[in-house]
Amino acid sequence: MERLKQMTRDQIIESMTAEDLRYDEYESKVTEYMDKAKTVDDVNLLLEVACHRRNEALVDAITSVLGRRHTFSGIAVQGNSASVDRLLNLIAEMLSQTWHGAYEDLVAELEKFPHPKTIEALRQMVDIKPAILAELDDGDALSRKAIWALGKIASPLDDRKIDPEIKSAALDVLHVLSSHSDKLVVERIHKQLDRISKSHHEDSIEAQLKDAST
Repeated sequence: MERLKQMTRDQIIESMTAEDLRYDEYESKVTEYMDKAKTVDDVNLLLEVACHRRNEALVDAITSVLGRRHTFSGIAVQGNSASVDRLLNLIAEMLSQTWHGAYEDLVAELEKFPHPKTIEALRQMVDIKPAILAELDDGDALSRKAIWALGKIASPLDDRKIDPEIKSAALDVLHVLSSHSDKLVVERIHKQLDRISKSHHEDSIEAQLKDAST
């Protein structure tokens, strides 16, 4: 660990690409790298290494360390930029791959980014059933999380300010999916649509009461 502390970010990256390592070894390297990381591009470089190495232990270490640090949440509040656009492309690329099992972790991070690319990636995750997850629950949890994420973009549960066009796009996708051939998907979609409808109704009443008091 002391040797890692003395290494530069580039040296740590080089050590991760030199050979396949154990999860705990990758976790130590990713942790030390993130201690030195300063920009979104530094995070992008880490994801690029993961895509290049196609190493499941490395991806697990990255999603674990970045998740504990709330790295993606911190990036999301910075707003859109070319670097964030690249980040979303990298996450979408990783979601399209079949050599890892970090789909659910990546979907959970995606919902923090209200963006057209996010909506499309989440839509695809409703249907995709990676072989590695099919052995566990046939990809059911992934589909559920993707639907939940779309719902939270269409109607946030917190006070996030999301572009109305993005919210509308997520809602449109939910409406399209409401005629899905999988009855369980349809049931989950309707739960989200019902929640959103109720939320909009409550917002409308609140706005009317506010107008009446002014």
